[in-house]
Amino acid sequence: MTRFVNSQGMRLVMVPAGTFTMGVPDAGNDAPAPPECPPHQVKISRAFWLGEHEVTQAQYVSVMGDNPSHQLADVAGAEPTDDFPVENVTWYDAADFCRRLSEAPEEKARHRRYRLPTEAEWEYACRAGKSEAYRWSARRTPDDKSGEAAGIEPALAVAKVGSYPANAFGLHDMRGNVWEWCGDWFDRTYYGRSPLDDPQGPDRGYLKVVRGGDWIFVGELCRINYPIMSPWQKSPFVGFRVVCEVGE
Repeated sequence: MTRFVNSQGMRLVMVPAGTFTMGVPDAGNDAPAPPECPPHQVKISRAFWLGEHEVTQAQYVSVMGDNPSHQLADVAGAEPTDDFPVENVTWYDAADFCRRLSEAPEEKARHRRYRLPTEAEWEYACRAGKSEAYRWSARRTPDDKSGEAAGIEPALAVAKVGSYPANAFGLHDMRGNVWEWCGDWFDRTYYGRSPLDDPQGPDRGYLKVVRGGDWIFVGELCRINYPIMSPWQKSPFVGFRVVCEVGE
């Protein structure tokens, strides 16, 4: 895997370009996929740098100056929680983090700019470029060490980033720890008209896309944290990771 470490100690992985089928329902999940969200082919035309794991509490504090997280030592039962994912942030907070990090002198000198991943980039990275259905089960087997928490019982407690094995692209916690903000506005019909190359999501909207799985979400009928949210909302179940664009 090709990686680099930025000025805040964030490890970023080079995700290769490729084409995959987005929106393929999980195998083993009896809940029907919404008819307005068909599987569709997507091309990620250029390789991109993506955070190896979710932004940590320590990294967030370093850039933003405060720690809004719910999962602190008195809740998580661990000391310290610097390497736990930051959460309880709005979409605007996450976008502001990217803006401030981009303005850091060390990052500007290297022509590096940060943003949230598009939903297509996020799913492509999560699937490690594959189009096959993910094998999902509602119950965790005793020997499961994956850390995946997408609706699987029993729930896993939040953990330090990188506590579980990476996927084939070298990325951790794509289906576990906390949900993650994406850059896209949400539109229920967008999958049906999404462009082939590098879809960016709708031009406008009221809700933002959230992807992944988290430490408390169990069961397909659980609505405590649905994977779309208003950009001004925050949740102890939602964090983010970043994309780095390198200019000339």
